[in-house]
Amino acid sequence: MIRAILPYFLQSALWGDRRRYGTLANSNDEEWIKWQQQRYHAFYDQYLKRGTLGKIHDLCYDVVSKINFQGKNVLEIGPGRIDHLRYMNTRPDHYTIMDVAPECLDIASNQLEQWGVTYSAILLSTETRWAFPVQPKSYDVVIAFNCLEHMTPLDKYLQSIDRLLTDCKVPVN
Repeated sequence: MIRAILPYFLQSALWGDRRRYGTLANSNDEEWIKWQQQRYHAFYDQYLKRGTLGKIHDLCYDVVSKINFQGKNVLEIGPGRIDHLRYMNTRPDHYTIMDVAPECLDIASNQLEQWGVTYSAILLSTETRWAFPVQPKSYDVVIAFNCLEHMTPLDKYLQSIDRLLTDCKVPVN
């Protein structure tokens, strides 16, 4: 893991003060708050929207063009900037976005409005972690691009996601 070879001042700037707050996201961690509010968007603009990394980043979104969203109830966990909307060939009946960052919900909400997609937004708490505040079997499709690596412990999150899916089950990561 790259975190093991970086000097601690870089580790804390990228992932928060793990020595003080542990490996789980903590809303009291000042470095994590800075990352959420400022650095994430700067990093995205600088590296993930341009050049080779941008092209590689967009390759994972191609899977979206292969899914028939028509008539589906979709949940996206950690939508970020929701750039993959441009790959959708069909529109879902409803799209729910969940994130721990209000800024990301605002950006994703604006994108969904521009695309004419009916949606709802849910702000998650880092403290409640995998206890998603929705009814079981509520979603036909669950999308989680570039966020599972942030979910600790992953098995608890995957169990929660599985609980949310209808029998149709289309997880996308």
